[in-house]
Amino acid sequence: YFRESRHGRILFAIMVILTLANSAVRVFFSYLARDFWSALSDKDAEKFYTIMAKFVGSMFLLAPINVLYRFQRQKLGIAWRKWLTGRILRLYFTNKVYYALERQSGVAKGENLNDESAK
Repeated sequence: YFRESRHGRILFAIMVILTLANSAVRVFFSYLARDFWSALSDKDAEKFYTIMAKFVGSMFLLAPINVLYRFQRQKLGIAWRKWLTGRILRLYFTNKVYYALERQSGVAKGENLNDESAK
């Protein structure tokens, strides 16, 4: 899909960028959590409130990145399925392949059915 479709390459590039951004924000949150627990165990109120302010501020960053990441993942999946369906149908109907497939499979005509399966 990505080799044949420019749109697919763009969607994939956006997906990679959003994945990296999502990972970076999550790493930042892990450091905030570490500092949060350190401030609590040290009983440092000033450090605690500083970290809480950073936490609230970074929530405004994480929420849109996380939503865009999930949206882009769904959009890429739908675009890929649409492309794949079109490709399979084009290959199926090109050069009347469906006739060759019908001749190869005797199931459609009942030739491969044995007596036991008919009971």
